[in-house]
Amino acid sequence: MSLRTNQFQEYLNRIIYWSIVILPFSIAICPAMMNGFMAILIVAFLVKKTLKKEWLFKKNALSLPVLFLFAITCISVINTVCLKDSLRGGVFRLGHYILILFIMAEEVRDKRHIGYILFSICAGIALASVNGIFQVAFGRDFIRGYKPILNIGLTRATASLKTRIF
Repeated sequence: MSLRTNQFQEYLNRIIYWSIVILPFSIAICPAMMNGFMAILIVAFLVKKTLKKEWLFKKNALSLPVLFLFAITCISVINTVCLKDSLRGGVFRLGHYILILFIMAEEVRDKRHIGYILFSICAGIALASVNGIFQVAFGRDFIRGYKPILNIGLTRATASLKTRIF
């Protein structure tokens, strides 16, 4: 391989590395940010695999059970009420999450990277918690401006998370 190809692959490795780190934190801010980092992660991974001419998935202990789950999910679409919703919200979404799982199983290699990921998870939890407390105290969250929901007379904080109404 040429020097340019190696540099590009190193650039892709950095994109994958930091996308994996930032992804858990982005969930606390908004679903669009999370989906953006998921897309960046998946595209960078697929380009890297294409350049290296490697198989998409390496065989590991997760492969067979997860792919069996995906196959059962695909078969269960036969009995759906709405094919479009089942494909988009079920099969394709599960496919994205399975791809992220396989990417993480292959790309997370050392304790330092795991430490960054754990810090990102904790920072996201802290941000969502503080945002929820702020939302209940002041009537709107400070990230997206959502109001809390009143259910059976109780205030329910949603912070910046997607599920706001039952």
